[in-house]
Amino acid sequence: MPRKYNLDQLILKILADGDLSRREIAENIRKTLKRPVSDKSINEALMKLLKDDNIQVVDYDIRIYDGVERIQSIKADGIVFTLAKKDPFEISMLFKKMESDDASGG
Repeated sequence: MPRKYNLDQLILKILADGDLSRREIAENIRKTLKRPVSDKSINEALMKLLKDDNIQVVDYDIRIYDGVERIQSIKADGIVFTLAKKDPFEISMLFKKMESDDASGG
């Protein structure tokens, strides 16, 4: 039976410092735990966090293709994740910013 490392909590902690690609998250997890962790376990933890609305997909890091001319498939390693913004204060500030942008934008 595979060991559970509370990967979801570790991912949340890692993303607290900023947005990261799946590859960067995996590298940070393995560095922090100082042991091999399967991609399958990492992907499972990421999907759980997505399903529970704890994280969001915000970008794609095209640099993972490094020199590839003809890209024919999308690699999961390039998906960039961020923490989901749920804090009521942050949400109200976003609304205020949107309102002020609308007022100044004409």
